Amino acid sequence: MNKEINIVTLSRNNVRHYSGSRPYVLISIVDPELPWAEWNKPNTLLSSMQMSFHDVDREVLDYPGLQMMTEEQAKAIASFVIAYIDKVDTIVVHCEAGLSRSAGVSMAIAYWLRQNTSQWPLANRHVYRLVAKQLMEQYDGRYNK
Repeated sequence: MNKEINIVTLSRNNVRHYSGSRPYVLISIVDPELPWAEWNKPNTLLSSMQMSFHDVDREVLDYPGLQMMTEEQAKAIASFVIAYIDKVDTIVVHCEAGLSRSAGVSMAIAYWLRQNTSQWPLANRHVYRLVAKQLMEQYDGRYNK
């Protein structure tokens, strides 16, 4: 049996108002120089994780201060998703605009779950590749319960 997981990708502003009626987890991504985002904490929110890195898709030599997503961060996201995948109906991922970094994470999760990935055309490809690789390696294959 394949369990369909709802993957919700939101902006920083929209995550403040999200309140799922079914069990969910939240992955929060912010720019390193910004404060952590705020969100509702209903009983249906089982857990959340926070991390910070810039929306950089490849090495940017002109801006050496930008922080790309690291393998360690991708590994942490994959571990978090794997730990909760059987306990939730929804995974919420947000970043500043809800278009690139969160879309990269969402697309990697959808790919791993063998779900449609076409809804994230602006996904950060670096984020997508790192998270997808970690999900595949940590779970030793695609999730298909």
